[in-house]
Amino acid sequence: MKKPLIILYVLALTSSAFAQTTWNLDFGTATGTFPASGTSIEYLSNVSRSPLVEVPVPTPASSPVQIARVRIGDIAQSGLVELVNTGVTMGSGARLRSVSPTGTSSNKFSVYNNPATSNLMRLSFKIRFDAGTNGEQVFSIGNHTGTTSFYNNGSGNTTTAFASILWNLGATKHEFRFFNNSTTTATVIDAALNPVIDNFIANSDHTIEMFCNNTAAAVIYSRGGLNFTVGANKWQVWVNGTRILFATGVPDFSAGVLPSATNLNAFAFNSRNSGSQAVTFLDDINYSDFLPAPLVLPVTLTSFSAAKQSSAVQLKWNTASEQNNSHFEIQRSLDGKTFLNIGKVNGAGNSNASLDYYFTDKNPESGVNYYRLNQVDFDGKNTLSNPVSVNMGFNNLFMSVAALPNSNSINVNVSTNQDSAGKLIVFNISGQKVYEKEVSLAKGNNLFPIDFLTENKGTFVVTLTNGTQMLTEKFIR
Repeated sequence: MKKPLIILYVLALTSSAFAQTTWNLDFGTATGTFPASGTSIEYLSNVSRSPLVEVPVPTPASSPVQIARVRIGDIAQSGLVELVNTGVTMGSGARLRSVSPTGTSSNKFSVYNNPATSNLMRLSFKIRFDAGTNGEQVFSIGNHTGTTSFYNNGSGNTTTAFASILWNLGATKHEFRFFNNSTTTATVIDAALNPVIDNFIANSDHTIEMFCNNTAAAVIYSRGGLNFTVGANKWQVWVNGTRILFATGVPDFSAGVLPSATNLNAFAFNSRNSGSQAVTFLDDINYSDFLPAPLVLPVTLTSFSAAKQSSAVQLKWNTASEQNNSHFEIQRSLDGKTFLNIGKVNGAGNSNASLDYYFTDKNPESGVNYYRLNQVDFDGKNTLSNPVSVNMGFNNLFMSVAALPNSNSINVNVSTNQDSAGKLIVFNISGQKVYEKEVSLAKGNNLFPIDFLTENKGTFVVTLTNGTQMLTEKFIR
């Protein structure tokens, strides 16, 4: 049997604040199975075992030395961990393959003893769920010290975890969850807000990125040529290049049970609770104890706010400096995902002074309205702001009905504070529909004459619906 090999590549970078560390772990090219025996067995990069299984220290080593750990669950429950380079094409070279034990035991792969001076961590990895129709795969970032074991041999989330996500494996789809201020209960992430997680199905590859900030202040980081902000004691997760939302327009997930300002120096993968021996592949882990520095943008946006003013929304934003700034496009959304342009405000071009900008949305929609700015340079490059929101409540809608004397007609008068589409329906006292029409409601008063084309007399009911409200009015003719 070839010796399995795990190699950590560490590069120490220097900054004015502290020595920054980044490394890649791609599991090398060697293949082989980690020998298993008894109820469980572990292999550490700083401990030799017989038969020899190499889990070497990083090359070149940093201080402190990172420790890679492989733990195999109860051999009686068929737990298996190995390095393979066949069967799937995910990642490069060899990849770690974990076959979950069938009982309550679990397999784990973790790296700890990362630099103990940072409350920040960025981590990305590739993961694939293969065979198996049930079980759980948990990934956590947290703190490991000499006396506190991060993700030790227990299968639950621990008091040293900062950010934890869980895949609940199923026959057709793998449900995506997260631990929020809990060591035992995982909350389902809303798939309607995050269509990308619907792609977590068997035999599919995924790239996960974590941006963790366990400091007392928000941190700006860059990704894909844009800047993003992760709040104090918050974390964000990206799946296949898409940032996951905790709630509509909210990408921040709250810290787990790890206290604020505790260093983030460990992470772990845990395959557990599978009766069908679920298979997980892992490869191409990229670690840093800092977040990518924000880009120097042509416009420094210091604030952006939205406030309800009667039936309108007042937007205000401020820039501390501008360079090559052509204009701002104002965009609005009703779901926090799909934005449309509703206006434009010219920029100052070049400025080093603090400047205030204003825009009034005179026709917001009912309910929650989301707004963002698209700043456009003279050369066409653009930068999006984070969204803000305003709840306008329901549309103020009123209706009155007047039956015209000596006539088969009635007049329906509708008053509204915004444009919308609606439907008018008339029922007789027996509940039979005698009239129906789609109508367009303009802001202000709207008059709709209705001719019944019938001589029937009696009691009737008019209903008006506009998608969010329904009004009814009774009349006699």
